[in-house]
Amino acid sequence: MGIAGLNNNTIHSYISRDTGLFRKYRLDARLVVFQAGSLLAQASMAGEVKVSMIAGPVTIASRSAGSDSIVVASVINTVPYKMIVVKDIVRSDQLKGKRIGISRFGSSTDTAVRLFLAKFSLSADKDVVLVQAGEQSNRFAALVARTLDATIVGVPLDITAQKQGYPVLADLAQLRIPYPQAVVETTDRIVRDEPQLVKSYLKGLIAGIHCSRLISHAL
Repeated sequence: MGIAGLNNNTIHSYISRDTGLFRKYRLDARLVVFQAGSLLAQASMAGEVKVSMIAGPVTIASRSAGSDSIVVASVINTVPYKMIVVKDIVRSDQLKGKRIGISRFGSSTDTAVRLFLAKFSLSADKDVVLVQAGEQSNRFAALVARTLDATIVGVPLDITAQKQGYPVLADLAQLRIPYPQAVVETTDRIVRDEPQLVKSYLKGLIAGIHCSRLISHAL
């Protein structure tokens, strides 16, 4: 089972695995983490993973390129990132000419940054420099080292960044940009040949989401 990066979007898969919910539905799930959704998409097309938690646009791009990738469920339908910046940036227009970190071109972070910039009439191709800097821990380290001026991160690095004095320029979730941030991807072949595997995964994942909600309410 493929996971596109270690972040809050993928936590439900780990809850389902660690609480035995996948096993409850007769699924022995081994979670494999990829640095970016574009890399996971390549592994999926190669048949190295059977079901993935990935960003929707990556699946759409794969399908458009001729693969048999297909979305069977959507978990997060907006952009759950925060734009953190170096301490001298306080307005979105100050991003012009700056270096903004993403994981890889074609990834969900790439798309999210482009949507954010467009919201403020900035072009990702003309007004800023997008830098491929890897997963969010690497992007945050680059921000601290001042090789980046801004990047987007999720929990828990948004909290870490604020504690260290790095401003949150925007909470992208509050902008309510429609976006299939986290979807369940598989292939037409898997749906056809192993439908029970897909059903078991979805049952275990949904149970994990319910479990995480119970935990969050208890806290």
